[in-house]
Amino acid sequence: MKLKSLHIYGYGKLIDFQIREVSSLQIIYGENEAGKSTIMSFIHSILFGFPSKQQAILRYEPKRHSAYGGRLILETSTHGEVVIERVKGKSSGDVSIILEDGTRGGEELLSNLLEGMDKAMYQSIFSFNLHGLQEVQRIKGDEIGRYLIAAGTIGTDMLLSAEQLFQKELDQLFKPSGRKPRLNEQIKVLREQEKELKNAKQQNAQYEAILLKKETIERNIAKIEIELRKDEQELQNGKELLRKWPLIYENNQLQSRIKEIGSIQFPANGLARYETILDKIVTISSRISGIKERIRQTHRLLKDHAFIDAFQPMMVRAEKMINEWSYFQHLETVIATLQRKKIDCNERIEAICQELHYPIGGHFREVNLSIDIKGRIKDLLNQDVRLDSKLGEIRTQIIQAMNKQKKMENICQEIELTLLPENEFKQLQIEKQDWENTEQLRKEKKDNEKELELLLQNEARSKHLKKKERDQAYARTGVFLIISIGLLIWTLSSSQWVMSTFAAIALAFSILSLNTMRKNNATSRQESERLKQRIQVLSNTLSKRNTGMDDSLKRYEEQVRLREEWKNSYSLLEQHKQQINELREQEQKSADLYYENQLKLQEIRDELGLVQNFSVSRLDDAYELLLELSQLIKTKAKTKDELKEYLQRHEQWISTLSELSHAAGIEFEEPGETFFQLKKIFKQEQEKTIIQKELTGKLLELTDEARPLEFELEQYQSSLSKLQTLAEVDCEEEFRKKAREFEELTKMQERVAMLTAQLGSNLPDTARMSKSDEEIKERLIALKEKNKKTSVQLDELRSELASVRHQLQLLEEGGSYTEKLHRFHQLRSIFNEESRNWARIAIAKSLVQKIMDNYKKERFPKVVKNAQEYMAFLTDGEYTRLTFLPEGSLVVESSDGVLFDPAELSQGTGEQLYTALRFALVQVLKGDYPFPIIIDDGFVNFDYVRTQKVLRLIEKVSETTQILLFTCHEHIRNHFQDESIVSLPGKKEQLIVNNQ
Repeated sequence: MKLKSLHIYGYGKLIDFQIREVSSLQIIYGENEAGKSTIMSFIHSILFGFPSKQQAILRYEPKRHSAYGGRLILETSTHGEVVIERVKGKSSGDVSIILEDGTRGGEELLSNLLEGMDKAMYQSIFSFNLHGLQEVQRIKGDEIGRYLIAAGTIGTDMLLSAEQLFQKELDQLFKPSGRKPRLNEQIKVLREQEKELKNAKQQNAQYEAILLKKETIERNIAKIEIELRKDEQELQNGKELLRKWPLIYENNQLQSRIKEIGSIQFPANGLARYETILDKIVTISSRISGIKERIRQTHRLLKDHAFIDAFQPMMVRAEKMINEWSYFQHLETVIATLQRKKIDCNERIEAICQELHYPIGGHFREVNLSIDIKGRIKDLLNQDVRLDSKLGEIRTQIIQAMNKQKKMENICQEIELTLLPENEFKQLQIEKQDWENTEQLRKEKKDNEKELELLLQNEARSKHLKKKERDQAYARTGVFLIISIGLLIWTLSSSQWVMSTFAAIALAFSILSLNTMRKNNATSRQESERLKQRIQVLSNTLSKRNTGMDDSLKRYEEQVRLREEWKNSYSLLEQHKQQINELREQEQKSADLYYENQLKLQEIRDELGLVQNFSVSRLDDAYELLLELSQLIKTKAKTKDELKEYLQRHEQWISTLSELSHAAGIEFEEPGETFFQLKKIFKQEQEKTIIQKELTGKLLELTDEARPLEFELEQYQSSLSKLQTLAEVDCEEEFRKKAREFEELTKMQERVAMLTAQLGSNLPDTARMSKSDEEIKERLIALKEKNKKTSVQLDELRSELASVRHQLQLLEEGGSYTEKLHRFHQLRSIFNEESRNWARIAIAKSLVQKIMDNYKKERFPKVVKNAQEYMAFLTDGEYTRLTFLPEGSLVVESSDGVLFDPAELSQGTGEQLYTALRFALVQVLKGDYPFPIIIDDGFVNFDYVRTQKVLRLIEKVSETTQILLFTCHEHIRNHFQDESIVSLPGKKEQLIVNNQ
């Protein structure tokens, strides 16, 4: 299966995005967030459905567009070109499939195309990413081998995790020698309960007999039910046989005809194979003759150009030495650089030690330089600054408050000097009250005068305006009074008490009205006289008051003002005292916190190994210097090791040069001069071997070319003989005649196979027991009668069983035996349920183990064979073999024959082994699952050499399996040709990419 093109209608940030032609090795390059992960998720979603909203996986629904989904075009070996389109619909989307012949389908057809592959299985086998490589680093040493075996059999360690989980659950349920597992405890309780139940059971002899009878009836019922089901099945088979009788009859006729013809021995597709082999034999024989003639000519040329090989054994080493001259110069440069770097590190270490008061050249103890210590130093120093600043602010506020207090005390003293004695102030207060009374008298006099004037004006107006009204009022009141008197006399004489009461009330009202009018006139006159008298009294009193009261009033108001000002100042003075007390408390708290913070800083100073007189305010600088010192010590050690290694290489190169110069007869002096003399001799010897090497190579090429052709010719001749042997003939004419007979027999057998598929596997055997369809009908009638009688017998037994169970129930309800039996059955039910659970888990574990064993026996050896080749390629032959041991472990063999467990390999080599196994697994499964491989920057941790190796391996694998490589690294993109690269621009607008 090959991905030909893709079209994203809308998915994540990609809208109307297309890759019109996807190559066998397709590189998709883009920066971070350019859309690489979106394209990978799109391919998974189109093939296996959109993630549901309940899943934690991103659905990549577009934010700025309504379209959601897209289309893939695949090339398959069985259905040709297939179009898969999935758009927004149900949870996983609505999918439609269009095959090359026009056939359409949905999810069922897609599942058939994918050979039952689901998303998780596809990602575990055909998707590579950095997570798989990092998993190799994360796993413990003893588990790496099992993880790699799992990666080489099913692509993931899912089955290993499931097996471990099942074993843990089994141990929690039951252990043969355990006590705490649930089943162990329940077995103990059941045994005790069963013993008690048997003791109680002995007390009820009748129970045994009835229970035996019940079991006998149940066995008879079970036996009859089995017989009845068997008869029912036979009845259904008979009906099916009667329905398909015409096909059975045709099948029997064809079988008889085939039996008459007998068996014909003839190979499958024999005639076409026979003719193909004849053509191949003629062609290969002609080519072999031409090659043999060219070999004879090459031998003659070798004799004519023979050479003396005195220096030949040293040629390879000499050539390698010449090619490594730049390497030798590089070694000398690197050695000088490392020596300078070592000196610089020592100088900087000495400078830091002097600044930190560390002993120069001494042993530096390990100190905690974690980011936590750095954060603590920073927080404590900031806290120190804040507390010191706060303490200074509080002390400044105390000084300001004390100055304000002193100022208030001075103000209070000045006011106290101006205050009168208390007896003088009270005298002024009495004079003030007298003055206030005088003012009240003046106001009262003025009010009375206004009231008198108003009263006199009202009397003058009412004399001539209300006289007539007053007369009319007197008349009305008099008439009402006479009527009331008459009515009262009448009602009393006629004994009408209710009316008499009303008449009395009316009489009282009339008398009251007359008195009120008289009193109003008298009251008005009295009020006028009273006001005149009050005005005269007030005038006399005011005339007696002394007008020299103004000075006393001013002095009184001034004293009142001064006393109020003194009270306010004294209140402020008390407030300042309270403020000073509060500030002194804050000062003490801040000083305590400052002291505690200093102690914490000193503790950190001791943790860092600094001297006692080192200022804690410079701890942050000391931390940075210690961090730099730690790095310098590590750099120094690393530089020392590197320098030692390069010096060893330098000495080795000089030793090799000396050996070669001695073999070439050159006196070793200065390395440069010796090297150029050796190079001159090498060129002279190399020119002598050019012709010999070319002729030898040509001879080997001709021999290698002839050998497979001769072997191929023998194979074809052998195949031709095998075909004739299989057909049991001796010549070509007999072979062709038998081919025609075999074709006729094959057609009849195909028809029989089709009829057998329609009839099923059991019907033909059943049909042999019947001679005709009439016999089948008679047997069906007999079976119906038998079933009817059996059903009646079954009903009778069931009625008898119900009666027996009722008797047992009565016995069991009779006493303690019932309770113990109930308790026993209850415990046994719980135990059976737990046992079934244990059995299910044990079966699941066994199935997982069998699956893994099956994969290891059948699939993994094939994977190991391919992975061995890939591993040798990736490591330049350093590791040549992979061996799967009988106990189920994997070992790696180096080129010198040393065996390594996967846990003993370096991190990089372990990742190469994992990569080789994953590629090998894909190659083994490609016959059943020919899907493309998707790689998402899976090799970013490799160095340059390993990256180039794995990229060449990808190119090799892509010759048989399509690979889509997603990367954001430019050096990986530059490795491939531009025609196989799709670059994703980092922008959000619609784009269409065409990599043709």
